[in-house]
Amino acid sequence: MNLLQIRYFVEVASKQSLASAAKELYVSPSTLSVSISNLEKSLQTKLFVRDNTGMYLTDAGKLIFEDAKTVISLIDSWPQRLHPETGDISGTVHIISRPMITDSLLVDVVHVAKQHHPQLELIIEDNLFSEQMLSSKTLNLAFAIFLENDSSYISLSQKALSLGYTSELLYQMSLRVFLHPDNPLASKENVTLSDLKEYSFVVLYNSKENPFFQSLLEAFQDSQIVALPNRNAIMRYIETNPNAFSFLTSSAEMNEKYNQTGTLCQVPLENDFYTQFVYLFYPDKQHITPAEKHTVDIIKKLI
Repeated sequence: MNLLQIRYFVEVASKQSLASAAKELYVSPSTLSVSISNLEKSLQTKLFVRDNTGMYLTDAGKLIFEDAKTVISLIDSWPQRLHPETGDISGTVHIISRPMITDSLLVDVVHVAKQHHPQLELIIEDNLFSEQMLSSKTLNLAFAIFLENDSSYISLSQKALSLGYTSELLYQMSLRVFLHPDNPLASKENVTLSDLKEYSFVVLYNSKENPFFQSLLEAFQDSQIVALPNRNAIMRYIETNPNAFSFLTSSAEMNEKYNQTGTLCQVPLENDFYTQFVYLFYPDKQHITPAEKHTVDIIKKLI
């Protein structure tokens, strides 16, 4: 049991709907479903009854609901109580992000902003960051992912600088192979691409948007390829298919979140040649607004 599961429990109980809670939390309904299931396993009791109209608390769920709300409320109040001078921040901040960053980081950023800056609205758009977006001047912050020595980063950062934006490296993500524990490769210290070619390669529907994953798809063109809509679906597929695997680029925190059941194995590639760097683009000191600055501060504190 962890704080994120409790937060998800409170939101689903309040909305009485996975879809509504997912929209509020900026996560997928499947992410919430897995989290609630894991919380129920941890507590060894059912917290919800489900029917065609929604999700409703059981007697056990009702018993802990108020306590759970109090815990979340108290924890969320800490920054405001410690720094009351920041409570009047208001405005709208438009953030360009990718699903892996939204799920692992921005969900918590939205919670903190909502609790401590009620007048601060964060709008998150799932999109690939581009020079055209910078020129349009309609966004405030943007996350972008690049490979090491990526020329596109140099071009984009130079364009950003000329338009009054700055960029900062937040963290890096490594490529890992996720396998079922019964897969023979799961016991190896590392694997090669050749080792994997006899297994089913599970990918996201939109992997072709990523040049590196496009090259992987070409490398495995003679293997069975299964395309699924999101990372949670990929994890669940591998959990029930020992002959399947997937590559996911993620930090340690993201790996833990996506592999919530703890049933999958992670094996590094031999000569881990693929690392992605996550950058945040935001207005420089001369152009940044208080709303943008506090959003950036929240993001950095939660990294």
